[in-house]
Amino acid sequence: TGKLAYDQVPLVEIDGLNLVQVQPTAGYLAQRYGLCPSDAAKAYEAKAIWASADDARGPMLSFPFHGDLEKTREDLAGPQALLGRYATRWQATLERSGGPYLLGAEPSMADVGVWEALDFYRDIFGHAAFAAAFAGFPKMLAHYEQVLSLGRLREWRDTGRAAVFLPDWAVYAEAVRATLYS
Repeated sequence: TGKLAYDQVPLVEIDGLNLVQVQPTAGYLAQRYGLCPSDAAKAYEAKAIWASADDARGPMLSFPFHGDLEKTREDLAGPQALLGRYATRWQATLERSGGPYLLGAEPSMADVGVWEALDFYRDIFGHAAFAAAFAGFPKMLAHYEQVLSLGRLREWRDTGRAAVFLPDWAVYAEAVRATLYS
């Protein structure tokens, strides 16, 4: 259909644009919705944290295509992974910032990116496994709940997402393959 400029998903259609490529899309949405700080140093910090969340969710991106929960869990628990590297640093950032957000009193794209990585974990492994995995990161768990209070995010997570996304990971993987290789 010509919408995927680089033959990649996801595609976000907004403001008459077809946004692809994750980082520029996140930057556009952050700027449009007031989640990119105007101060250059704070904007850099927000973007760096967002990029770390993008890196942290890497093993989860491949999960739908191999379906191996145990492999994904192990990949996320390693010393250079979500639980071993990133959650520790995000917890420390929240402690320094005075919260409730990663940069302090105001939400930014950093908060949304970290929330998305944690929510991806929760979506794959379930609420109980999510709570257990992040039990050692109480500020991260509080942050997850705090970010859910932004806009309609809680409603999206609890009901809206199910209406738009495919019902299981194997069906999702097949739809992605069909989109990219048809």
